[in-house]
Amino acid sequence: MPVNHSRSRDGSRTVPCGRRLRRSHTLLGAPALLLLTLPGAWPAATGATATRLSELPTAWVDDGGQPFDLRTLEGHAVVLTMAYATCHRVCPMTLRRLQQVQSEYDRRGTRAEFVVIGYDPDNDDAAAWRQYRRSRHLTRSNWHFLIGAREAVE
Repeated sequence: MPVNHSRSRDGSRTVPCGRRLRRSHTLLGAPALLLLTLPGAWPAATGATATRLSELPTAWVDDGGQPFDLRTLEGHAVVLTMAYATCHRVCPMTLRRLQQVQSEYDRRGTRAEFVVIGYDPDNDDAAAWRQYRRSRHLTRSNWHFLIGAREAVE
């Protein structure tokens, strides 16, 4: 069976895709998700200038097509990630990991809000996210799939 290699920007051959994904998932998976659950850690880790999620300058729409104000999450533990509905490799792994985090929170009796921000505004509309949620059984009320304006997610 041939090995699928990824290519760098200059076209040179690099690490096989599967190994690279496993390595990055192993090294970054749990620590990155944990970091997102710590109050105030997200902006510092990414270099964002906002100190709170509610200070992010955009209007969000949820997968029901309704406006969503991030300020409603203040005072809650928030796990945030970015994904797109047509992603078939990394995004499903990330969301499965988030489901594991959700299960761990449930086991501990801790409530957290899970926010998935779509970064393909041309294709990630409310209907696409609704279908995505249903197909992956992510229908709990503490999961929020958000769509922002192009300038907000670039």
